[in-house]
Amino acid sequence: MTTGVDYIIVGQGLAGSNLAIHLDQMDKRVAIIDTPEKNISSAVAAGLYNPITGRKMVKTWRADDIFPYLTKFYTGWEKVTHCKFLNEIPIYRPFLSLAEQNEWMGKSTDERYRSFLHKVETTPAHREHVHNTYGGLELKQCGFLDIPVFLQATARYFRQKQSLYNETFEFEHLKIQQKSILYRNIEASKIIFCDGPNGRDQGFF
Repeated sequence: MTTGVDYIIVGQGLAGSNLAIHLDQMDKRVAIIDTPEKNISSAVAAGLYNPITGRKMVKTWRADDIFPYLTKFYTGWEKVTHCKFLNEIPIYRPFLSLAEQNEWMGKSTDERYRSFLHKVETTPAHREHVHNTYGGLELKQCGFLDIPVFLQATARYFRQKQSLYNETFEFEHLKIQQKSILYRNIEASKIIFCDGPNGRDQGFF
């Protein structure tokens, strides 16, 4: 008996999980094929998110769109799965020089940065934990995602919908037809690979 879905997703790591959730919220039917022990990158990732990054401390690409959406999306998924995995906490970044301190004193009045800045410290703060002669920058809209908990909660959700298959994807069973994709007994409109470096072995790229 053939199961019909809109999308086959290969891999239930961070990328595959988020894609599956968004498609599910769009009322698309998905079949996720995943070998859990291969989710090495997602399983060991720290899950930190921070709007101001890098040695030069610049605003992350599309931060004004991404970070408000990130919070809304993950807190919404926590309610669906009845599980806690998003941890919103401030991040403190010490200044490396007086020039850097002066630069951020100026940026603290810049409307483009205001939503991400909690406080600019011009004297040492958190002395018991941090060496920060010139003070530092305390950021908001940051924290960390507990990725293993998120993946487990997402797996439970799709397992209950009978949409998650814990098995090794075997390319010899994949048939790309003119108007559909057939994998074993699953027929789909499209297939999306979210299996990280394993994608190098597909032969499609």
